[in-house]
Amino acid sequence: TVEVSGVERSWTVVDEDIEHVEDGDGYRVVVAGFRPVSNYTFTVTTTDDEGGTDSRDVAWTSGALPTDAPTVTVVHAGDDQAPGPLLFGARRSEPGKTKPLNDWGVLAALDADGEYIWYHQTGVPVTAWHRMSDGTVAYFTAGLDRLINVDLAGAIRNELTAAELGLDSLHHDFWPTKDGTLVVLSTALHEIDGYPEDATHNVVS
Repeated sequence: TVEVSGVERSWTVVDEDIEHVEDGDGYRVVVAGFRPVSNYTFTVTTTDDEGGTDSRDVAWTSGALPTDAPTVTVVHAGDDQAPGPLLFGARRSEPGKTKPLNDWGVLAALDADGEYIWYHQTGVPVTAWHRMSDGTVAYFTAGLDRLINVDLAGAIRNELTAAELGLDSLHHDFWPTKDGTLVVLSTALHEIDGYPEDATHNVVS
């Protein structure tokens, strides 16, 4: 087991987040939920085949946010807010313009106090994002027709394009299903005839 203790809260990492390293005797644990520049203690307890246990404490200080991280202001926080972290995406535009910069994008999560507890730099604008049933995060990239799935350590687990899915495009939003698949919005190009003078027109639906 892995227990995490901090000033603001303590929690235990669930077994599903402890992965056995292939071709080795070690384990990989992805732990998220840290506030920036905060002190934490990890208590790692192992159990051998005979039931004996051994525990060790590891102290660690989380890093700082990037200097260009969006500033968050909590307007309302009360008992009526939904439980769990708030996952959101952010894009950036030049002053006076609405088109987002092509090389800047962020996915982040806030705790109930509005403090950052997860921050992922996508490097491109994002248009939709969802937490998946396996704990990873999937998101659409703006204008690039890509669906990217990352774990909480920021490692890409999967990446698909519209063409690989046999679709013309990926846009607006997608919806995870209970069985782990996705429903996506796409477009289709149709050629419509029957117009005067035998004209045809291409229509996107």
